[in-house]
Amino acid sequence: MIGIYGNENIQNNFDFILYDLQNKKDSTLEERKKIYLEQKSLNKNQIDKLNNLDKLVDKLKMINSSESKKLIDKIDSISDDKIRNISTIEDIYIEYEFLFRNDIVSHLFRPTEKTTLIENFTDLKPQLLHIFLRNPEKFRNDLENKILDGIRSERKDKSNISKELSMEEQKEFERRKMIVEPMIDPTQVNYSYDSSEFVYSDKNEFNWYHSDTSNQIATSIYSENYYLHHFEPWIMGVGFNQEGLAPEAIALSSDRYLTTNKGLNNLEYNQSEEFNLTSATYSELISNDGKSEVVLFRRNIDYDTKAGYVFLTIDSSNQQKCEEYIYLAKEMCDKNNMKLVIYDLYKIRKSYEDYLKKEKNYYENGNIETKRTR
Repeated sequence: MIGIYGNENIQNNFDFILYDLQNKKDSTLEERKKIYLEQKSLNKNQIDKLNNLDKLVDKLKMINSSESKKLIDKIDSISDDKIRNISTIEDIYIEYEFLFRNDIVSHLFRPTEKTTLIENFTDLKPQLLHIFLRNPEKFRNDLENKILDGIRSERKDKSNISKELSMEEQKEFERRKMIVEPMIDPTQVNYSYDSSEFVYSDKNEFNWYHSDTSNQIATSIYSENYYLHHFEPWIMGVGFNQEGLAPEAIALSSDRYLTTNKGLNNLEYNQSEEFNLTSATYSELISNDGKSEVVLFRRNIDYDTKAGYVFLTIDSSNQQKCEEYIYLAKEMCDKNNMKLVIYDLYKIRKSYEDYLKKEKNYYENGNIETKRTR
């Protein structure tokens, strides 16, 4: 360290050394020291914003709207004196946070029919999907037992420890049990049975903690090309769009999986990387097709997040299994008055293969005709 910074810096400018170790760039020591002295009046968050300014411009270019272009022009106009204009830069970041969320929501598929059957690849659209990975019925007994325990604990006669319910208690149980259905219904996304009872460890497994994920739901962006390259039938879930998703309900947008089942407050990343990791644009999300993570708040004082439709992927070469899954999906939609989108992956793939054959024949015939005229 003495060979890099010298005795004077170590003795008199140790704050600079700490700063330099955290923000080291490909420039000379004197140039880095000059930047440190200029940024000395700024807090860590403001320094991160300055360091990420080029990334911000790149993200604004990806959005490519009149609003994003205005923000780029505003950044260019203050580029010669960024530190003095730090408050303006902070405002631009805030505007970007609104802009990229609106941009994501504006791209999402919005079905209009009660049931939409997609069989042709040209009808595929970008989607924001949450896939059903577990059977919610496994929580029913747990929830009902908690209701029973609550009713028994309310008895005035504390010596009565019988598990049997009186007639009045049974009526109360039936009344309270009505809340179980919406709690375990996977299409009702504004509430969840998940709670702080789940225990997680950090990536080094040194620290363990409880995490409350009851007000968040993880989704991924799937581009219009996803099902051309992924044959994944018999998957069911819900899709989101403008009908039930407020842009401000997007809590986090990342082009990679950030293990948010730990809870948004327990994510493990360097603060200086937060902007790039948690504020991905629509273009960045589809670049990692189906493997991004967009975390939504389930509810807030201003909104309740709702799914726009139920989706189902099928393989129509297996007709019997199709009938079974379509029946389940329609039953779920009828129960909740929701739209249904069915992707027949077998026919989608066939339509794409037919298209490629026609394209190949077209160009081959064109080449033949060209050779003949020559």
